[in-house]
Amino acid sequence: MTSALSEKWSSCDKLIQKLRYKKVVKLIPKGCVLADCGCGDGDFLRYAQKRISRGYGVDIVRRNFIGGDNFIFLEGNLDQKIPLEDGTIDVVTGLAVLEHLNHPDVFIKEIFRILKTGGRCILTTPSPMAKPVIELLAYRIGVISEKDIKDHKRYFNADELRSLFGQFAALRIEYFLFGLNTLITGRKR
Repeated sequence: MTSALSEKWSSCDKLIQKLRYKKVVKLIPKGCVLADCGCGDGDFLRYAQKRISRGYGVDIVRRNFIGGDNFIFLEGNLDQKIPLEDGTIDVVTGLAVLEHLNHPDVFIKEIFRILKTGGRCILTTPSPMAKPVIELLAYRIGVISEKDIKDHKRYFNADELRSLFGQFAALRIEYFLFGLNTLITGRKR
């Protein structure tokens, strides 16, 4: 498993990612069309494969995208337009992506644009409480990717997330992994 930032993740990086996957996958309705934004090599799409009818992986770097017949990889900068048509996606995921973006507001507007009416967004991002912990793990102990952590632009509190996702209905913001991660879910009105 890799991200667009690091060549290989440590076993600690992989464990944290799998815990995110377990939290998110149960929220994905069976038979949906899913776009995983910031997909890396397509690992989450493969993890969720039994739940989706078609999966789009979107990432800034074209990589060795490993997937099934129902997966399509699209190269795209998430700070700009997502290369998918309006109203075509049932679920958009973005796992540990928001904190890496220069223009998270553009990304959220693009998610809203590509979702069908009633479609869902499911995102995760480290909470502000995570910053000292993950910096310790990356810079001092060296058990998670330093390169990934150095690329974090900001950590969002609940009020900032509510403002950012204001156009979504049924918005939920909850913390998991001992409060170090934030799960954001919402539905397009």
